[in-house]
Amino acid sequence: RIDFDSRVRLDRQYTAGARAGVDLNQNVGLRAFYWRGVDSDFGEWDELESYGAELQLALNTGPGISPFLLVGGGRIAFKDDFTDLDGLTRDREDHLTLGGGMAIGLGDRTRIELGARSLFMTVDEEIGDVTSPDQLVANWQYSAGISVALGARPRPRTAAADRDRERTDRELAALREENERLRRGEDPARVPAAARDTIPAPRTILVPVPEVGEIILRYGPEYARATGEGVRVDPAGIPQGQLEAMIREAVRREMERAGIQPVAPTRPQPVTVDGEPARDRLQVAGRRLNAFMPYTGFQVSPGKFLLGVRGDLGVISDAIPVDIIPDVVFGLSDGSPTLMGGINARFGWSLGTDWNVFPYIEAGAALSSNKFLTANLGYGAEFDIGSGDSVRRLFVQHRGVNAFREHQFIGGIRLAR
Repeated sequence: RIDFDSRVRLDRQYTAGARAGVDLNQNVGLRAFYWRGVDSDFGEWDELESYGAELQLALNTGPGISPFLLVGGGRIAFKDDFTDLDGLTRDREDHLTLGGGMAIGLGDRTRIELGARSLFMTVDEEIGDVTSPDQLVANWQYSAGISVALGARPRPRTAAADRDRERTDRELAALREENERLRRGEDPARVPAAARDTIPAPRTILVPVPEVGEIILRYGPEYARATGEGVRVDPAGIPQGQLEAMIREAVRREMERAGIQPVAPTRPQPVTVDGEPARDRLQVAGRRLNAFMPYTGFQVSPGKFLLGVRGDLGVISDAIPVDIIPDVVFGLSDGSPTLMGGINARFGWSLGTDWNVFPYIEAGAALSSNKFLTANLGYGAEFDIGSGDSVRRLFVQHRGVNAFREHQFIGGIRLAR
């Protein structure tokens, strides 16, 4: 359904159509769409149609609810018999699209998609002749449908996979305990094996590669003995040099498969499972979503209630430690709702104290249903609350929309992926 602004002189329009496209990776996809107008009873076609394309950015690629952002453009074409509210005929209306929505998974290939889009149109001029955001008029389109993936390989969900996941969790818990003992300086020869429920040969295990820390691999019931030079591995039947080469090659292949680029070797440090530094956790190679950050807040002058979501796509590069933060926010007030979506660059640092507080500053650009294109600045901080397994990372921020002409105060939670 489309609710046109009164200045466009078009009545509320119900639509039916389809979208199709390809996904470039887990987070970015291209979509083409076509729809036709229908009457309020969905019984007959109306005298208008539309087509165009959109770029879809997924903020969550895991199971459950997956929010996404949309940006694109299209054209509404009117047939010869169509007349507007003034009784005049129309030829076409071009528009820019900015929106978002959520997908609810129903299985490996099927999901429900709900979306809200703002179609930016002009009243007296062509959209290519726009020189000011005030010349654009926002028209809201709401959609719901079923999405079916074709050609994608579904993720297997079997009882065996569940058992493997449970066993991996137990082994990781045992490794945490063993790591604590090693920190306390206990003799490695006296530390019991981390996991007893081994798989009968041939043995295959998945070794999680930590972003910061070390990997400890041991083999056999009497896997190690203390020497003056540290811990020496004595595998039966495998020379020491050959085993080290095998381990290096296996780890290298796993890192390449995960998209992690090797770096220069550094001094090994104990693995930090809980409370790891945020900057190290954010610096993941590639452009997969590292965190999903829902938030709420309010705006002053004019007053609005805000509801939004952010993502963290990681740093630009090792040489440029600036995080890429996509953002979309809905504003609710006594007037019409507003929508703003954009991209931000964030630079953060640690205070270097026992408190897990990480201030940051950010700057970005956004498309808005009010001002079309805005330059946004902001500052804030992330901080941890709780302890042990119940630690949660929250954030607060003051955002200056349109270079601090409007002030927003937001707060939310960071959900690492």
